[in-house]
Amino acid sequence: MTTPNPLLDQLGEPAEVLTLLTPSESQRLSDLLRQAKRSEQRSLDETIDRALTVLPRLMRMPARKILFGK
Repeated sequence: MTTPNPLLDQLGEPAEVLTLLTPSESQRLSDLLRQAKRSEQRSLDETIDRALTVLPRLMRMPARKILFGK
């Protein structure tokens, strides 16, 4: 079932502003926000990988697990 205001469901506030959006505007902004979050996570993962390259190869995975739990 489609919600009338997906951005309000995603963010929760400021409700008084988000309720002014049309359903299509809300959906578009919600999609853009999701896309930006994915892009940010990808960029962060790549940056972490590049930062760990200063370590010898055998130490990279243990260092990643210690630092980030991955």
